[in-house]
Amino acid sequence: MIRQAFKLIWNQRGKHLGLFVEIFFSFMILFLVFSFAIFNLQEYFSPLGYEYEDVWAITFNREGMEKEASMQIDDQIDETMRRYSEIKEFSWSQNNIPFSGTSNTSDLSRANANILAQRFVVDDNFDQTMEIEMLDGRWFEEQDEINSKSPFIITENMAEELFPEGSAVGQKLQYGETENDYHEIIGVVSDYRYRGGIMESGYGFFIRKNEDRLLSNLLIKVNEGADAAFEAKLMKDLHQIAPDYSMEIRYIDEMRSNFLLVSFIPMLILGIIGAFLIFNVALGLFGVLWQNISRRKQEIGVRRAMGSSKSEITIQFILEIMVLASISLILGIFFASQFPLLDVFGVNAGTYILAIVFAAICIYLLVFVCALIPSTQAAELHPAIALREE
Repeated sequence: MIRQAFKLIWNQRGKHLGLFVEIFFSFMILFLVFSFAIFNLQEYFSPLGYEYEDVWAITFNREGMEKEASMQIDDQIDETMRRYSEIKEFSWSQNNIPFSGTSNTSDLSRANANILAQRFVVDDNFDQTMEIEMLDGRWFEEQDEINSKSPFIITENMAEELFPEGSAVGQKLQYGETENDYHEIIGVVSDYRYRGGIMESGYGFFIRKNEDRLLSNLLIKVNEGADAAFEAKLMKDLHQIAPDYSMEIRYIDEMRSNFLLVSFIPMLILGIIGAFLIFNVALGLFGVLWQNISRRKQEIGVRRAMGSSKSEITIQFILEIMVLASISLILGIFFASQFPLLDVFGVNAGTYILAIVFAAICIYLLVFVCALIPSTQAAELHPAIALREE
């Protein structure tokens, strides 16, 4: 029966050309939508490389303040933080804290390899505050203060990219404007996805905060009992210590929710557009199939008169459209497979393969549903009525 379906499709290839093109473009649209959705879902469920629950971020603005005076105030803030029983850990960081939306990138190089990575300037307690997983080597310590060239700690994906042959710890990276500006790598941490959610954060490396360097964000890890009353007390004390600072306190988990909401909007818009296109394609398919089957009443009448059952008539029409869909999908899969082969957008091949499978399944379901109703009604035609109408 399949061979017969192929022969019928080939004999009426001119009539089926429009349907063939419509199914092909429907598959490509579904493939792109699924690729985008699967990639974002994979990013969403990937480990962040840190813990953000019960972490508050206080951002200070020291505009107009003298550096020496600001450093003294920061020392007082440190002493105050240590006295609170509600605070487990605290750490100073540059402005690109998790879910802040800010970015600080730098070029790094090793031999002939260059890489653009996110730069995080943090202090010695950052790994404890954010519970960062150490994979190799160590975190920053006081002994690093005597090193004129601050050592680096890099993320796992960056280590794999630059040092695929072995451990990155002990290796050196060029960083800066001069050719001899090399910095030693002392540790490797799990991928630090500071953007989190559905956005890829890329490569990253950490630099130790110097004693005379001022950082604008204070991250504090609080105990479960820390509430609004403690927050009010904390801000009151900070304003007393630094009356000339402007400051803002934010919860990292709320920042994540807001960040995800903004990040999901493009995916939602694309999903709505994709659903609208597929709905229109389904209507088009249904109409074309209905018209195609209506034109073949004479054939249906002859086949019914020769003893074909209703189920055989239904199966024949569904099989024909399935064969046509398969031919369209072969062409569509050929073009879709170029995405992983050419490494388009840097997305892993598994994502594209899953998108191809889901898109193909959707097309078959769509075509089956669109063909089922007109095929079933065609099979219900009485042979005499079908032949008389012709």
